[in-house]
Amino acid sequence: MKKVFITLLFSLILINLSFGESKKVEPTIIEADELIYNQKKNEAIYRGNVIAKKGDMSLYADKMDIFLTKNGDIAKIIATGNVRFYKKPDREGKGDIAIYEKKSNTITLKGKNAILKQGDNMVEGEIIVYHLDTEITEVKSNRKNKRVKSILFPKEKGGR
Repeated sequence: MKKVFITLLFSLILINLSFGESKKVEPTIIEADELIYNQKKNEAIYRGNVIAKKGDMSLYADKMDIFLTKNGDIAKIIATGNVRFYKKPDREGKGDIAIYEKKSNTITLKGKNAILKQGDNMVEGEIIVYHLDTEITEVKSNRKNKRVKSILFPKEKGGR
Protein backbone atom coordinates (compact mmCIF):
# COMPACT_ATOMS: atom_id res chain seq x y z
CA MET A 1 0.00 0.00 0.00
CA LYS A 2 2.85 2.37 0.86
CA LYS A 3 4.48 1.66 -2.51
CA VAL A 4 1.21 2.43 -4.35
CA PHE A 5 0.82 5.70 -2.45
CA ILE A 6 4.42 6.75 -3.18
CA THR A 7 3.96 5.85 -6.87
CA LEU A 8 0.70 7.85 -6.97
CA LEU A 9 2.32 10.83 -5.26
CA PHE A 10 5.31 10.69 -7.61
CA SER A 11 3.05 10.41 -10.68
CA LEU A 12 0.98 13.40 -9.60
CA ILE A 13 4.11 15.45 -8.99
CA LEU A 14 5.24 14.64 -12.54
CA ILE A 15 1.91 15.70 -14.06
CA ASN A 16 2.52 18.50 -16.51
CA LEU A 17 -0.76 20.22 -17.37
CA SER A 18 0.39 22.24 -20.34
CA PHE A 19 -2.34 24.89 -20.76
CA GLY A 20 -0.35 26.65 -23.44
CA GLU A 21 3.39 26.48 -23.82
CA SER A 22 5.29 28.13 -21.04
CA LYS A 23 9.02 28.76 -20.83
CA LYS A 24 8.84 28.64 -17.05
CA VAL A 25 8.29 25.20 -15.55
CA GLU A 26 5.30 25.50 -13.25
CA PRO A 27 3.63 22.86 -11.13
CA THR A 28 0.09 21.72 -11.63
CA ILE A 29 -2.03 21.92 -8.51
CA ILE A 30 -5.23 19.85 -8.39
CA GLU A 31 -7.65 19.91 -5.48
CA ALA A 32 -10.86 17.92 -5.04
CA ASP A 33 -13.01 16.21 -2.43
CA GLU A 34 -11.98 12.76 -3.72
CA LEU A 35 -9.34 11.13 -5.93
CA ILE A 36 -9.41 7.68 -7.49
CA TYR A 37 -6.12 6.77 -9.17
CA ASN A 38 -5.81 3.73 -11.44
CA GLN A 39 -2.15 3.10 -12.13
CA LYS A 40 -2.81 0.27 -14.61
CA LYS A 41 -5.07 2.50 -16.74
CA ASN A 42 -2.92 5.63 -16.23
CA GLU A 43 -5.90 7.69 -15.17
CA ALA A 44 -6.93 9.79 -12.23
CA ILE A 45 -10.53 10.68 -11.45
CA TYR A 46 -11.15 13.70 -9.26
CA ARG A 47 -14.64 14.30 -7.85
CA GLY A 48 -16.24 17.14 -5.94
CA ASN A 49 -15.30 20.81 -6.24
CA VAL A 50 -12.35 20.09 -8.53
CA ILE A 51 -9.84 22.88 -9.15
CA ALA A 52 -6.83 22.44 -11.45
CA LYS A 53 -4.35 25.33 -11.69
CA LYS A 54 -1.18 25.90 -13.63
CA GLY A 55 0.34 29.30 -14.21
CA ASP A 56 -2.28 31.71 -15.52
CA MET A 57 -4.88 28.99 -16.20
CA SER A 58 -7.52 27.57 -13.83
CA LEU A 59 -10.11 24.87 -14.58
CA TYR A 60 -13.06 24.14 -12.26
CA ALA A 61 -15.57 21.26 -12.46
CA ASP A 62 -17.62 18.80 -10.44
CA LYS A 63 -15.63 15.88 -11.89
CA MET A 64 -12.37 15.69 -13.79
CA ASP A 65 -11.00 12.58 -15.53
CA ILE A 66 -7.30 12.89 -16.28
CA PHE A 67 -5.67 10.51 -18.73
CA LEU A 68 -1.91 10.18 -18.40
CA THR A 69 0.82 9.04 -20.76
CA LYS A 70 3.15 6.21 -19.74
CA ASN A 71 5.56 8.92 -18.56
CA GLY A 72 2.96 10.41 -16.21
CA ASP A 73 2.27 13.50 -18.31
CA ILE A 74 -1.29 14.62 -18.91
CA ALA A 75 -2.55 13.64 -22.35
CA LYS A 76 -6.21 14.57 -21.95
CA ILE A 77 -8.63 15.97 -19.39
CA ILE A 78 -12.40 15.61 -19.48
CA ALA A 79 -14.13 17.94 -17.03
CA THR A 80 -17.87 17.64 -16.42
CA GLY A 81 -20.46 19.44 -14.35
CA ASN A 82 -20.43 23.19 -13.73
CA VAL A 83 -17.30 23.60 -15.87
CA ARG A 84 -15.47 26.94 -15.92
CA PHE A 85 -12.02 27.97 -16.97
CA TYR A 86 -10.07 31.18 -16.60
CA LYS A 87 -6.91 32.28 -18.37
CA LYS A 88 -5.41 35.52 -17.15
CA PRO A 89 -5.63 38.34 -17.88
CA ASP A 90 -9.14 38.36 -19.36
CA ARG A 91 -10.27 35.01 -20.83
CA GLU A 92 -12.94 32.80 -19.37
CA GLY A 93 -15.25 30.09 -20.54
CA LYS A 94 -17.96 27.77 -19.32
CA GLY A 95 -19.92 24.77 -20.49
CA ASP A 96 -21.36 21.43 -19.46
CA ILE A 97 -18.20 19.63 -20.58
CA ALA A 98 -14.64 20.77 -21.21
CA ILE A 99 -12.07 18.61 -22.97
CA TYR A 100 -8.41 19.58 -22.85
CA GLU A 101 -6.15 17.79 -25.31
CA LYS A 102 -2.43 18.31 -24.97
CA LYS A 103 -1.61 17.02 -28.47
CA SER A 104 -3.72 19.70 -30.18
CA ASN A 105 -3.32 22.19 -27.29
CA THR A 106 -7.05 22.92 -27.30
CA ILE A 107 -9.91 23.26 -24.87
CA THR A 108 -13.29 22.24 -26.26
CA LEU A 109 -16.34 23.52 -24.41
CA LYS A 110 -19.63 21.72 -25.02
CA GLY A 111 -23.16 22.36 -23.84
CA LYS A 112 -26.40 24.13 -24.63
CA ASN A 113 -24.90 27.45 -23.60
CA ALA A 114 -21.15 27.08 -23.94
CA ILE A 115 -19.57 30.54 -23.66
CA LEU A 116 -16.09 31.95 -24.21
CA LYS A 117 -15.32 35.52 -23.14
CA GLN A 118 -12.44 37.89 -23.67
CA GLY A 119 -13.00 41.03 -21.66
CA ASP A 120 -16.52 42.23 -22.53
CA ASN A 121 -16.60 40.32 -25.84
CA MET A 122 -18.15 36.87 -25.95
CA VAL A 123 -19.12 34.02 -28.23
CA GLU A 124 -21.77 31.42 -27.52
CA GLY A 125 -22.56 28.10 -29.18
CA GLU A 126 -22.91 24.43 -28.45
CA ILE A 127 -19.30 23.57 -29.31
CA ILE A 128 -16.42 25.99 -28.80
CA VAL A 129 -12.88 24.93 -29.65
CA TYR A 130 -10.26 27.30 -28.25
CA HIS A 131 -6.70 26.83 -29.51
CA LEU A 132 -4.47 27.88 -26.63
CA ASP A 133 -1.31 28.53 -28.63
CA THR A 134 -2.81 30.45 -31.58
CA GLU A 135 -5.83 31.86 -29.69
CA ILE A 136 -8.06 30.85 -32.60
CA THR A 137 -11.66 30.08 -31.62
CA GLU A 138 -14.08 27.88 -33.55
CA VAL A 139 -17.77 28.03 -32.59
CA LYS A 140 -20.48 25.65 -33.83
CA SER A 141 -24.12 24.99 -33.14
CA ASN A 142 -25.81 21.63 -33.60
CA ARG A 143 -29.46 22.61 -33.29
CA LYS A 144 -31.50 24.20 -36.05
CA ASN A 145 -33.07 26.79 -33.77
CA LYS A 146 -29.88 27.69 -31.93
CA ARG A 147 -27.31 29.71 -33.84
CA VAL A 148 -23.84 30.87 -32.95
CA LYS A 149 -23.96 34.21 -31.15
CA SER A 150 -21.26 36.85 -30.69
CA ILE A 151 -21.28 40.10 -28.77
CA LEU A 152 -18.39 42.36 -29.74
CA PHE A 153 -17.61 45.74 -28.26
CA PRO A 154 -15.60 48.33 -30.20
CA LYS A 155 -12.27 49.36 -28.76
CA GLU A 156 -12.29 52.77 -27.18
CA LYS A 157 -9.96 55.47 -28.45
CA GLY A 158 -6.48 54.89 -27.15
CA GLY A 159 -7.07 51.10 -27.11
CA ARG A 160 -8.75 48.99 -24.53
